[in-house]
Amino acid sequence: MFLTRKEIEKLIKKGKIDIKIEEVTEYGSLYKKLSIRDKLKYVTDHGIELTISRYYYKIKSDLNKEVIDLEHDWSREIYVFCDGFTDIVIPPKSFIIMTTVEYISLPEDVAGICCLRSTCARWGLIIPPTIVDAGFEGVLAIELFNANDYTVKIPVGAKMICLALFKTKGKNMYKGFYRGQSKLQVLPKNLKNFNVYSD
Repeated sequence: MFLTRKEIEKLIKKGKIDIKIEEVTEYGSLYKKLSIRDKLKYVTDHGIELTISRYYYKIKSDLNKEVIDLEHDWSREIYVFCDGFTDIVIPPKSFIIMTTVEYISLPEDVAGICCLRSTCARWGLIIPPTIVDAGFEGVLAIELFNANDYTVKIPVGAKMICLALFKTKGKNMYKGFYRGQSKLQVLPKNLKNFNVYSD
C-alpha cells in the first residue's frame, strides 16, 4: 500500500521517518537535523522529493579496458570522484552515480521506490527503479544515464528524485552493505557472491 501525503506527514511528525541534510564545514560533512516544518516541505502527493548533491562518481575517460569482469572489485579503478560545485555535467550516452543531499531514515515497516521526476525523464535522463529497503538509513545513490546525443548540465540542488513510500507486510531492519552510506560509500560491490548457482 503506497502512502499518501497525509500518512507520510504523520510518520514524520511521530519521528518514524527522518530527513537530515548535508552541511559542508571546514571539518568535513555533517548531517544537520531539520525541524518538522522543514521536513514536511519535502512531502508531495506521491512521496518525498529529494535533491541532488554536488558530489558524484563518473567513469574515467582514459579507461583502457575492453571488458570489465564484474566478479572482481574494479570500482576504485574505474570510477573517479567529482565535485560539481554548482553544476553536474553529463556527456552524451554517459553514466554517473550521484547522491542525494538528504540523509533518509525509514522505519522497519516502510520501504520505498526511488524514481526520476517525470520532468527530468522528458529531458532524456534515465535512472533504474531503485528499491530502498525498510529500515534503511543513509544518502541515496542514484545511477543516472544521459540518453541524449548532447551534453546535459544539471544544477546542484535540483529536485530530481521522488521517493515513493509504501507499507510492508511485516517488519525488517536493513543491515546490508549500504546502511548508513555517505557520498563516499556508493560505489558498487563486485558480483562474486551473487551467483545463484554457486554452492
